Amino acid sequence: MACIYAMSDIHGEIDAFLKALEAVDLAQPEARLLLLGDFIDHQFQKPEIYYLVMDLQRRYPGQVICLLGNVDEFYAQALRIQGATAQDEGARRIFQWISALPRFYETERQIFVHAGIDEEAGDLWRYGTEESIFTGKFPPTQGSFEKDIIAGHVGTASEYLANDPTFHEVFWDGQSHYFLDGSSEFSHVVPVLKFDEERGAYSTFSWSEAEGRFFEQLVEPFRT
Repeated sequence: MACIYAMSDIHGEIDAFLKALEAVDLAQPEARLLLLGDFIDHQFQKPEIYYLVMDLQRRYPGQVICLLGNVDEFYAQALRIQGATAQDEGARRIFQWISALPRFYETERQIFVHAGIDEEAGDLWRYGTEESIFTGKFPPTQGSFEKDIIAGHVGTASEYLANDPTFHEVFWDGQSHYFLDGSSEFSHVVPVLKFDEERGAYSTFSWSEAEGRFFEQLVEPFRT
């Protein structure tokens, strides 16, 4: 069995994204990288991030899975309203790519999503969750659910999660929720969550400037 890696809310921070990719090993064909949306920054100034991600998908076919974020959705709408897709091949390519993005990705154990799901719908969440909730749920939900929910959208430093302005790492609520939005536009950090399918364990990474490499540490104890 392989590993699943997840990131979210890159927001155009290409250098931070490239640094985070150093922690990701896609050498095994079974390994997957989930990118949970909001690729571009809020001001729509860095559309080149889409070309980088599309190229990553090309180099690792079937291994890099991208989801729709609310900012991506807004950007696609802006491209259409401005008529950019009719004038520019690059804009048209980005628009088509964004338009085809799914809103969630499900495994046997996890639900990967940009913002969240309607947890009150229980095992009917696939049908009970409105499209806008997948990309825009706020505030975030914490607690127990039938599957682990891995999401971004709300900064982990916020009062709704860590409540610590210096915290830009993966936030685990101690139960079923993992949040990955490291406020990259301010922190210039894109956190990485890893799930080892064989061991059933989540881990994350911290960068050592002194040694010039990532160190991996468990987010929680091993599960069986």
